[in-house]
Amino acid sequence: MKNIFIYAWKEVVRRKHGSISNSLGFMLATSFLALALTFSGFSVRGTSSALNYTGAQFIGFVYSAEQGMPDISFKDPANEGFLVYNYPVVPFPAELVNTINLSPNIRHASALLTFAIVTGRETRRSWMLAGFDPSDMESVRMVNCSGTEIVQGRSLVPGDRGVALLEQTFADAEQYTTGDTIFFEELRYKVAGILSPGTRPARADIYMSFEDAMEVLNSRIEQPVRDVANVVLVDGASAILTYRAQNDVRELLGFNSSTLGYSCMNPAGAALGITFRGMRLTGILVFSGIILLIAVSGYHAVAGRRNDIGILKAIGWSDRSVMMQIISESLIVSAAGAFAGTVFAIIFFSMFPSGNWLGIDPSMVLKMNTGLIITGYVITVVAGILTGAGSALLSLRHKPAQILRGL
Repeated sequence: MKNIFIYAWKEVVRRKHGSISNSLGFMLATSFLALALTFSGFSVRGTSSALNYTGAQFIGFVYSAEQGMPDISFKDPANEGFLVYNYPVVPFPAELVNTINLSPNIRHASALLTFAIVTGRETRRSWMLAGFDPSDMESVRMVNCSGTEIVQGRSLVPGDRGVALLEQTFADAEQYTTGDTIFFEELRYKVAGILSPGTRPARADIYMSFEDAMEVLNSRIEQPVRDVANVVLVDGASAILTYRAQNDVRELLGFNSSTLGYSCMNPAGAALGITFRGMRLTGILVFSGIILLIAVSGYHAVAGRRNDIGILKAIGWSDRSVMMQIISESLIVSAAGAFAGTVFAIIFFSMFPSGNWLGIDPSMVLKMNTGLIITGYVITVVAGILTGAGSALLSLRHKPAQILRGL
């Protein structure tokens, strides 16, 4: 075996122009394979970062199975109550959200206490009040409200008590501004900020901390309660998994539960699926093209040595020895070319501003996949060996006498 590699190396050096030409082919094949799949992977990551969580947010709640709620009775049931989009819902223990957070299809979930309440004794108009935990904004900002939507004043911060945020339309209609005081009978809260949250599944008119909302609720019901919520705010793991996440929430909330979210999750999930399938198809096409290029290059390299093979067989070399000689040469040439292609791909990637060219968020760290580099190298070398072996088998089918007569 040692002599085979020595003879193979001598032959590679003797035919240096052909060897260099073949090595360049392997170099181009390896570098193109690595770069094409790397940039395709970055494109998928960029698309995923933009679309993965689009529409993955929703709310979960439990419809009231009967008119009125015997466990919690409002003093003014005609104008106040637990409502979600004007449908009566029932509260559940807030600690149930901890169980919902365990679902692998959910990134984060938090409790929301929301109910209709009358703010003016004269008009008897009902407005929606929502209470959330300001220290747990991961799902609140996606489904309820966010500090980035403040148009006047400030947002709620952890530990805030006795303050409220007002939705801009409500503030304009009731003529509130920051610094004013909003009354709920004996209770009063200072308006810390005004925001415009846009369209949200759990949008309200008045926002405050969960503890303050519980305080307001207990002032409007017959028997005080503690640690209850009637809506769970959910930030799903991805748009593709939203249906699974919704099923998990409905199963945990139990009978008569439902979910409501953004309809844009369907096109976002479809776009991600198309991108991933396109990535796989690109990989298959690139891989097939590289193998074809290597096969054609290897066949012509071996076919051009048809006379040499005839001479070796004429002087007594066995088919196995000739086969091992050609495979060894293919191994040396393909390994050298694949190594050069790998180095070129790494240098090119380090110098080329791929993130800027693809329009990917600069905060996203783009690193070349080491596993992909190694895989590309191995694939190229193995393809070179197999191509050399196949070409040698075709050449060995010719009789030495026929080859020598053609010299």
